Amino acid sequence: LSDAKDLKRRSSLTGCFFHFLRHDDRGVAYDLGTGPLPVELFRALGRERGLRPALAQAQQFKDAGAEWIHIVDLDAAKSGVPTNHEVIREIAEKTGLKVDTGGGIRNMDTLTKWIEEYGVSRAVLGTAAVKNPEFTREALARYGDKVAIGIDAKGGFVSVDGWTQESTLKAVDFALMMKDIGATTVVFTDIARDGMLTGPATEATREMVDKTGLTVIASGGIGSDDDIMEIKTSGCAGVIVGKAIYEGRVDLAKCLQNV
Repeated sequence: LSDAKDLKRRSSLTGCFFHFLRHDDRGVAYDLGTGPLPVELFRALGRERGLRPALAQAQQFKDAGAEWIHIVDLDAAKSGVPTNHEVIREIAEKTGLKVDTGGGIRNMDTLTKWIEEYGVSRAVLGTAAVKNPEFTREALARYGDKVAIGIDAKGGFVSVDGWTQESTLKAVDFALMMKDIGATTVVFTDIARDGMLTGPATEATREMVDKTGLTVIASGGIGSDDDIMEIKTSGCAGVIVGKAIYEGRVDLAKCLQNV
């Protein structure tokens, strides 16, 4: 990831996405690494960039018209230990945004706290869904559509533990396994494209939609308004956009009005 220094130089904000969780919902998403500190690890570990305090950034998204915010606890995604829960609860309480969050949710106690204590509207299970299908089955049975499955893929295969470990599990096969135990929604990320602004994984997303019949939120590679229109042709229910917002390639308020 050779562009780390350039990314840090060009942007004082990072890790934010807007996320159309449903065709009729408006939302954004935000990645947290060690809370609202000046530096975070942005998705692929080692890409350091400046970060606006999370609450202020979330409020900016709300002011632009967002109704949802998707927040990833990057520290927890790597360690499996929730780290930024108080920050996320503060966002839910003070902005009034519906919060969709993932990262480090690997047991029922943690999941229950997110949904029942911290005001999270939906929790995303990633590594836990791969490594602990019984917990995932129980979570889906208990909380239904308040739980989504995060599928982070590289070359068509699932990656786990904050993208640090690759598996031999094909993304579509895994999605079908999750559907069999009650999943209705997946967040499908092409990690090779994430933050690269090179365009979305339209065909892979279309395959995910067509072969699973699940509600699919696409993530990775969006670099323009045209890319958003393109990924919509895949049949996905939503799209996550990150770096393009900070590069000025996508205007959040305008896009939320037009999509």
